[in-house]
Amino acid sequence: KMKGFSLLAEPQEFWVDNSTSVSVPMLSGMGTFQHWSDVQDNFSVTQVPFTESACLLLIQPHYASDLDKVEGLTFQQNSLNWMKKLSPR
Repeated sequence: KMKGFSLLAEPQEFWVDNSTSVSVPMLSGMGTFQHWSDVQDNFSVTQVPFTESACLLLIQPHYASDLDKVEGLTFQQNSLNWMKKLSPR
């Protein structure tokens, strides 16, 4: 169980792409997370800790139209470089 997070009572809508959504269980959590926003390539990275040695990196385009571009960047760039740029938010 992740400290500070709880499972939402009902499944929520998750958008797979601009026209497809699925209903999935989701967590809710509050706190200060490590975050970085790339204004040049229009995406943000948020680090969600699971344990002291494991985390989840959430990579989110600022605009839905940039999804393909951001997906490409995740394979072209080293995510460790992104993690070095994170700061509390």
